[in-house]
Amino acid sequence: MSEEKLGQHYLAALNEAFPGVVLDHAWQTKDQLTVTVKVNYLPEVVEFLYYKQGGWLSVLFGNDERKLNGHYAVYYVLSMEKGTKCWVTVRVEVDANKPEYPSVTPRVPAAVWGRARSARICTV
Repeated sequence: MSEEKLGQHYLAALNEAFPGVVLDHAWQTKDQLTVTVKVNYLPEVVEFLYYKQGGWLSVLFGNDERKLNGHYAVYYVLSMEKGTKCWVTVRVEVDANKPEYPSVTPRVPAAVWGRARSARICTV
């Protein structure tokens, strides 16, 4: 018998609200879901999870993944507090030759404190 993976309904809600935007998804543990989304949809996806799905923005960070996949990556980690308690991480890949991604802060002001740290890797 396999363990139930928490957060499946958050993935379904994302796919319904943003058709074709989720590029990949994976569970790191039964309660940690990572979704990779199209970079231009990052603000809308984080806003949706934060305001509509009851997510709390725990941390965000950038990661140099050029040796792994040729890109930088930016991660927004949300603790889902409304409904099923789990972690949903929104991940985007950022082009190493054009290290820019859209700001989430205009839509989710709580993101401002982490933006400065990730800006050292990728800025708009």
